[in-house]
Amino acid sequence: MFLANFYSYYSYRENQDPFRSSGGTAIFVKSSIPHHQLVPPTLHYVEASVVVLELNNSERITLTSIYILLSSDQGMFTFDIENLIQISSNQIICGDFNAHHTSWGCNNNSP
Repeated sequence: MFLANFYSYYSYRENQDPFRSSGGTAIFVKSSIPHHQLVPPTLHYVEASVVVLELNNSERITLTSIYILLSSDQGMFTFDIENLIQISSNQIICGDFNAHHTSWGCNNNSP
């Protein structure tokens, strides 16, 4: 996908058609913001894209977009989350955690 004045960074599953919606992650950054893509550590249960925003020549904010497959082992994907947390102490992790809870109108709760 292309948006004027934005850079886009994606992660895809192996053997995934990038023009078909089916998982993966994306981050869009306005082209006027100094930044660079960071290759995430090896992950086994989580898909992720990582971008470092270089603000004010000294302050850096790491943005991580994740997708946790619904079929992921509920006890194992936390190891990938821990690895992502180690990337930076100034980080925002967001995305689709596939979290479910009955108070949000879901039929079941997930850990």
